Amino acid sequence: MKTIYVVTGQTASGKTSYAINLANELNGELVNADSRQIYKHMDIVTGKDLYLTQGSFQLVNKVNDFDIGYYSIPLVHSKVWLYDVVDPNINFSAFDYKICALDCIEKILTNQKVPIIVGGSYLYIKSLLFNTIDIHVPPNLRLRTELSELTVYNLQKKLNNINSTILGTMNESDRSNPHRLIRKIEILSNAKAPISDISSIPIAEKYYIKLIGLRHKDPLVLGQIIEKRINERMEKGAVDEVIKLQQMNYTGETPGLNAIGYKQIISYLNKSISYEELLLDWKTKEIQYAKRQYTFIKQNENINWIYK
Repeated sequence: MKTIYVVTGQTASGKTSYAINLANELNGELVNADSRQIYKHMDIVTGKDLYLTQGSFQLVNKVNDFDIGYYSIPLVHSKVWLYDVVDPNINFSAFDYKICALDCIEKILTNQKVPIIVGGSYLYIKSLLFNTIDIHVPPNLRLRTELSELTVYNLQKKLNNINSTILGTMNESDRSNPHRLIRKIEILSNAKAPISDISSIPIAEKYYIKLIGLRHKDPLVLGQIIEKRINERMEKGAVDEVIKLQQMNYTGETPGLNAIGYKQIISYLNKSISYEELLLDWKTKEIQYAKRQYTFIKQNENINWIYK
């Protein structure tokens, strides 16, 4: 049975560096599992490690209109797949990720390489490895278009009308996130939809899965690392990146830009907050996110944790 490695864990814990070392050791190739790095034009704020790559994005094929390709990592003679999959204005679901990731895994295995899934978006990873409900229901573009016209309040009301208990199980952030609300409505509205062949057999049953989780041992160190990383991204041109995205007609309502870092910079550019408030709120939200990541990921008892 072939082995697929999964490197996940908290933000700013060194997942990509660990995965690259693993790729060098195992003759492997990386498959990105970060829900923001799959978007095009979003490089600095999301922390794509493009400085490790050489050359431009190499498009290999398309899957459901999503661009499947890779960047080369010459230092270890490897590749990283699933950067720059889709434009920021497109909703990209866990189902979409599974379809794209499976295509990459097949290519990597065919070339006698070892797939290494790497990223902190554990919902994506969970959807890939196991047949969770989110991936059983493919995107319904017509329904999404209709729901996108509704306010958060009306989305909550509609979700509550479909299932009176599900809203209460969502955390405050998800209850205020129109994209998460739309996906919940989409799933509940299509719960009886047939499962496609590609989703019928979990890859956790087809391959040996080695799960590795990276987490911070000291919360104080976590804060220091996140603060340093934010400062580095600001110095690299994070604000200019958002300005360019706005010039491309992307806004705070764009699905890809509904993310930590982008929200704060957009508020700063709109003069809603000061520069100092931008940095503080970005850092605070990243720390809170890291804590939620660990709470969610640790539910899988098969993860081998490495403390940073």
